[in-house]
Amino acid sequence: YAAGLPNDSGSLPPVRADVINVSISAAVPCPASLAEAIAAARGAGSIVVASAGNGNRDQDTFPAGCAGVVGVAAVDALARKASYSNYGRGVDLAAPGGQIGDDREGDGYGDGVFSTHARKTSTGIVPTHDPLEGSSMAAPHVSATLALMRSLDPALTPASIDQLLASGALTVDIGSPGPDTLGVGLISAFKAV
Repeated sequence: YAAGLPNDSGSLPPVRADVINVSISAAVPCPASLAEAIAAARGAGSIVVASAGNGNRDQDTFPAGCAGVVGVAAVDALARKASYSNYGRGVDLAAPGGQIGDDREGDGYGDGVFSTHARKTSTGIVPTHDPLEGSSMAAPHVSATLALMRSLDPALTPASIDQLLASGALTVDIGSPGPDTLGVGLISAFKAV
């Protein structure tokens, strides 16, 4: 649907998404049907970004581990792998994901990524803005950076993004030199744009 392709809903969005963020993961290999959908979305020009998962494991997950998906691990405020983040297979790069157990600023809040959220109260569901953590918080940082890039250069394709990512043009190296368990490094919106 988001890629503007025919789908089971029978409807199409008014505009195809340049970047599709998928902040979910499952600890199994990529299903064939999802691999086909990702290939079709890429063929339509959409870049697919997904969170690597929060199991603190080096394992295949989907959709991050599917071919053609930009898989994102989470790091803490010091650009270290967040304690919960998956790593290794399926991870192309890292982004801030929060670490609620830390309070490096001393502001009384855990070092989460502030996000829209909701709380259940006695009167119903109340929209909130809360600090959260997870690779699901990290993936949108990457998606936003890629969207900024596409806004400046609409001719960028999923394949050209793959090449830029592999070259280190979008990231800052945070581990041992070169690709490692957190991919090619930490997303840098400044460097990428």
